[in-house]
Parts: sequence; C-alpha cells; structure tokens
Amino acid sequence: MLLDLTGQTALEPKHESEKSVAYLEPYIDVTDNADVRRLYGEIPAIQFQYWPESLSDSKDSAWEERRIPGLSHPLYHWSSGGARTLSFTAMMARDNDPDEMEDIGVVEALIGGRGDKHLNYDLEAAVAWLRSFQLPTYTEDGDFTPLPPPKLFLVFHGMRLGLNGQMGVLCYMASCEITSQAWFPGGKLRYIEANLSFIELIQRDQLITTVSRKALTLQTRYDERLPIAVPHGRGTT
Repeated sequence: MLLDLTGQTALEPKHESEKSVAYLEPYIDVTDNADVRRLYGEIPAIQFQYWPESLSDSKDSAWEERRIPGLSHPLYHWSSGGARTLSFTAMMARDNDPDEMEDIGVVEALIGGRGDKHLNYDLEAAVAWLRSFQLPTYTEDGDFTPLPPPKLFLVFHGMRLGLNGQMGVLCYMASCEITSQAWFPGGKLRYIEANLSFIELIQRDQLITTVSRKALTLQTRYDERLPIAVPHGRGTT
C-alpha cells in the first residue's frame, strides 16, 4: 500500500494533478531470510511530498586503458558496464507549527490537523524514514546479527526508469544528505531538502537481469523516432 507521510492512501490518483507521484518502497527478495521479511515486509511505500524539480540519471561504462610504448594514444578494451546512479533533491515542508496546535492533539497536529495534510508533513518522521534505509537492523535473538538495509523500489510514476522499461528501479540508497533550512520558533523543523542518491541493482530473486542495447532499441524505437544523420564518409573525411 502506498502512503504519504500523513498516512493518506496515494496509490490510485483521482485527479490529473495527482498522477505525478514519486515514492520509495522496500523490496523483499525471495532469498531474504525470515528476519528480513518480518522487519522490512511491514514497511509501507511512502510518497514524497513534492515531485522533484530535477532528476539526474548517470551511468558509467568501464573501458580499461592499455598503454602501448610508442603509440600516440592509449588503447581501450571494454570490460563491463558501470554503476547507474539516480539522484534528486526531495523537498519537504509543513505550514503549521505543531507547538501551536497542541489543543487538537499531538498526532493530528503533526499531520496537519488544521489545514491541508499534504502541506504538513512530519519532518522529523521524514528524516528518520530516509535514514532508516541506510542503517542495518540487529537481531534480538542474542546473536546481535546485523541485517543489511532494505533494497528499494524507486518509482517516478509514468517515467518507467527500471530495467527494460519497468516502472520502478530496484536500488539501494547510496547517500542521504539532509539540509534543514527553516524552523518554527520552538525549534521544530519547517522546511528541509534531502539530497538523495540511489544505485541501481540487477540482482533480484536469485537472478541477475542484464540490459542489452537491443532491448533499449526495441523499447523506445529511437531509430524510428529520431532524425538519422549519415554524412558522407561517416566522419572519416
């Protein structure tokens, strides 16, 4: 189930303006043990308050350099694809000061009991939620065994950023930098920006899913949709 940080269901947008939904959802792999399934299987997908202003999508390609004595340039040998990194800034804010809303109850105050709940995210909860995807969980069976942070699905609704055109990108959170920019008089957070970075994963359910250049061609048909320029000599003259 997809929730926003106010607890409101956001899985089925009702209006055109609500269709631009970006969210994170923990992913449970079939290879995960019972402790991981129990701890991470109950975490809901949570929607970002606002659609980010920009999204950076970068991918490296590993070409190994070989230096040959006497040659003017090194030679390069392709070895593998490199990491794909998706980065963006998530902006979160609330309009109402929780300290001034205690008369209607703490819980209602934190989620904006007066006014639009979507404009009153619990920013302390938002920071804790994001940080939780970078930290291990330790079992309580006496062994103190560390469990890795959960894998994630990152979804920008409609963009199909995943492998071979899937809606979600299977990834892990590589970095999370929180910048607090405004506070209420009592010290409660009013506005934050979270600079987030994710690395795409291809290991899923005991499988390794590779991406072929041909798959991207079939997916987008860019060879039919973009102007093709073939100058005389193909750049050799």
